Amino acid sequence: MRLAEFKKEQRAGLNAEAVTSNAKMTFGEAATILSVRLDESTAIKSSTRQYWKETLEALKKSWPQLFPSEIRKITLVACKDWANLYSKTVGATRFN
Repeated sequence: MRLAEFKKEQRAGLNAEAVTSNAKMTFGEAATILSVRLDESTAIKSSTRQYWKETLEALKKSWPQLFPSEIRKITLVACKDWANLYSKTVGATRFN
C-alpha cells in the first residue's frame, strides 16, 4: 500500500466512523467532512470543488450561528428566514 492511499483511508475512516456516527453533529462538523471529501475526490473538477468551498464560506459569513448548531436542531423556519435575508444581498445565480 502506498503512503497516499494509507493516509486517505485513515482520514476517511476517522471522518466516516467517528464523526458521522455522532447524533449531535454540528453543521460545522458536516461542512468539514464535505470539505475533506471534496479535497479527496478525483471525480469532480477543480472548478466545482472551488465553487462548493466558496458556497460554504458564503454560508459561514452570512449565517455564522449555523456552524455551531446541531443539524437536528436547524428548523425549516430558520432556513427560510436566512434565505429571505440572503436572497436580498446576493445575485440570483449565487442564491440558487
